[in-house]
Amino acid sequence: MNQLLSWMIFLPAVGAGLILLLPQARLARPLGVLISAVVAAMGLMLWFNFDTQALGPQFGIKQPWLPDLGISFDVALDGLNLPLVVFTALLTPLAFLGTWSLPADATNSMQKRMTALVLLMECGALGTFLSQDLFLFYVFWEVILIPAYLLIGMYGGADRVKTTLQFFIYTFAGSLLMLVGIAWMIYAQKSTTGVFSASIADLQNLRFAFDPASGWGGLLSAQGLLFAAFAAAFFVKSPLVPFHAWLPSTYTQAPTLVTIYLAAVLSKMGTYGILKILLPLFPEAARAFGPTLMWLAAIGIVYGALLAIAQKNLKTAIAYSSLSHVSYILLGLFSLTPSGMNGALLQMVNHGIAITGLFLLVGHLEKSRGSLELSAFGGLAKTTPVLATSFMMMVLSSVALPGTNGFVGEFMVLVSSFRVESGATILAATGMVLGAVYMLNLYQRTMFGATEGNTAAVSWSDLSVKEIVVMAVLSTAVVGIGVAPQGYLDRSKLAIEATVKHISPEPTQPDQSGRVSTF
Repeated sequence: MNQLLSWMIFLPAVGAGLILLLPQARLARPLGVLISAVVAAMGLMLWFNFDTQALGPQFGIKQPWLPDLGISFDVALDGLNLPLVVFTALLTPLAFLGTWSLPADATNSMQKRMTALVLLMECGALGTFLSQDLFLFYVFWEVILIPAYLLIGMYGGADRVKTTLQFFIYTFAGSLLMLVGIAWMIYAQKSTTGVFSASIADLQNLRFAFDPASGWGGLLSAQGLLFAAFAAAFFVKSPLVPFHAWLPSTYTQAPTLVTIYLAAVLSKMGTYGILKILLPLFPEAARAFGPTLMWLAAIGIVYGALLAIAQKNLKTAIAYSSLSHVSYILLGLFSLTPSGMNGALLQMVNHGIAITGLFLLVGHLEKSRGSLELSAFGGLAKTTPVLATSFMMMVLSSVALPGTNGFVGEFMVLVSSFRVESGATILAATGMVLGAVYMLNLYQRTMFGATEGNTAAVSWSDLSVKEIVVMAVLSTAVVGIGVAPQGYLDRSKLAIEATVKHISPEPTQPDQSGRVSTF
């Protein structure tokens, strides 16, 4: 069972190489679905064999990689990464199926390259989530950037060159700061303990100099600078306002398959990095800056919602809605409470489900109409009932209707954050109202509104069989998690509680590590 993690990570990369060597391009997408389905089956095996009563990594593999620097190939499952690993594994075959039909002008080489590059993105995402070594985490973190850059640059919209450059500059700049922070921490570990180590568990025992009484001046301390270096990388990918400038154009210009991966998976790499690395490694800074970051998250909720309301392009509106909903995750994480952080982890999956469905449906509408302007759609409920029903399920999840998955996660986040920062929570709660406004407005205008212009030549086709299968799975998840969320929450409960205890120990509890670094 332990070797299963290696197979999960590297099978997509091997499959990508095989696809590029295929003599017949028409086999690329079926092979991509097959490979990703095998990875999904592995993920389900791990899900059902995960011990919810055990604290600590499971099914781990640890092999020396750069032993002179204490760097290892160290991967394992724990309560923090399990939901995201399984979600990523299940999402990939669904994304392939839901976007089976490429644009009419797609070439055979495009079919092969796109399938192969998405599999490489899956490899990078799974490796990032499973890494228990900080340097290995960084390597996989960067792996996903390369195929994303190529996919947007080669197959994006008319403004893809500018979009690709902006996306690369933002993400790569943040990554470089994180790399400097990683090198600093490995050196500090050697100076403090006499042994090099890049293990996340080992680095959590370091305590860098930080004075909570100094306020924002604490950013100039060792821990403050490290917190800022890692935060820059994670806030860009999440993204957190004001680190979000790359998001709307990138989501809009990227092909539907790529947009799904960016919104559902890549953004969760940022939020997961906050949960797994930023908060546990720099607990004093996290406690000091947490309230301010909660306010930034609340502002992001309202800001994203207002921009979504103002959009006339369907895909751009969904992109801004994603910014708003990811901010709920950040609000829960920065609350530093067990229920808030567990709700945020659940919301990472919930958002991934809803945004996948929404972008799949937007892609279908774009193929039918050849446009993404809201004015080009209207009255589709009469001719495309399956599409209308599927769209409604994703809308209900997005507006957090009770009984759906979105309600569980957002309710946990809001209740928990209210105890910590009531003003920011009240502001965030207004985002739920605004969210209902823009999502229901999108649904009303596309499904029941009047279409502008000549629509005589438009063929409003309903969902294909493959798309129906995908939307049925996503809709089942929306209802299943909404009705019975405990099976998901239980798998993360112990790990979340241990993380919170590490970040905010009881006042009477001494520091067990006793390791303080002034670097």
